[in-house]
Amino acid sequence: MLCTPHLLTGAAIVMAVPQPELSLPLAFLSHFVLDTIPHTEPGTFLSQTRTEPTIPSKTEMKWAALDFFLGFLILVFLFLRLRNPFLLYGGFLAVLPDFINNVPYRHQLKRFFGLKQIHWLHCRAHFTLEKKYWPLGVFTQLILLLAVFSGIILKK
Repeated sequence: MLCTPHLLTGAAIVMAVPQPELSLPLAFLSHFVLDTIPHTEPGTFLSQTRTEPTIPSKTEMKWAALDFFLGFLILVFLFLRLRNPFLLYGGFLAVLPDFINNVPYRHQLKRFFGLKQIHWLHCRAHFTLEKKYWPLGVFTQLILLLAVFSGIILKK
């Protein structure tokens, strides 16, 4: 799943559940739920550019950074309009498993209790479609973004 749907879903959860002690853990857990939805991501098209099968290439990382930046800009825009700092926290927690899984130091991180389990769950939940099914993977994310963004707009 791209970063933008994760970030905005985390923000939508914070809007829907105003108690941060509930909404922030739910935002984090939403990452695993969203990753079970068939989706397309940079690795769908760029995995052949990898030098090692499990390490994203520089090109994949550039696309992921662009995606994150776009989602973060939308999140900041929402924060500036709604003045709710928990939107930022929810967005960050919703994308955190991807950072744990994809940072250069992830192998060292996985030695810590909890992070290893998060990595395991993330790998099990992930449902990235094959390249030939990319339109479905884009469609599912567009529908999700539309639903989440509509929920945020209607909630305010």
